[in-house]
Amino acid sequence: PLPNGETALFYSSTKGYVVSSEVDDSKAEAIELFFEFFLSPEVNAEFAIANSQAPTNMEARELDVIVNDTLQQAAVSTIESTVPMPIIAEMRVFWDAVGDNLNDVINGGLDPAEGAKLMQEQAERDVQLITAE
Repeated sequence: PLPNGETALFYSSTKGYVVSSEVDDSKAEAIELFFEFFLSPEVNAEFAIANSQAPTNMEARELDVIVNDTLQQAAVSTIESTVPMPIIAEMRVFWDAVGDNLNDVINGGLDPAEGAKLMQEQAERDVQLITAE
């Protein structure tokens, strides 16, 4: 909890998969079967445990393998205190600005206040670049 008693909210994101609309019918059925398998609760639970991530399938969260796993319960609890990260190009700019400067702050080469200022300036500058017509 924060000093004011509220819980800090963080961004969460998922991994996604794209299938071309140009896939011919001979492959479409195989792709559909793959996703039915891969996104099933049991496989999603296995994948979550193997990758130290919270299961994205809500049914997977109810399986004993998840319910009885302390790390998985912590992951599920954490993900419940997040907000979905917007899927917009500006987020890439944000993460680049943070990463470029945070490493310098962590390694002692940049004062945290100056690092925050540089992050903001870089993000604003780069957003202007990607949104300019």
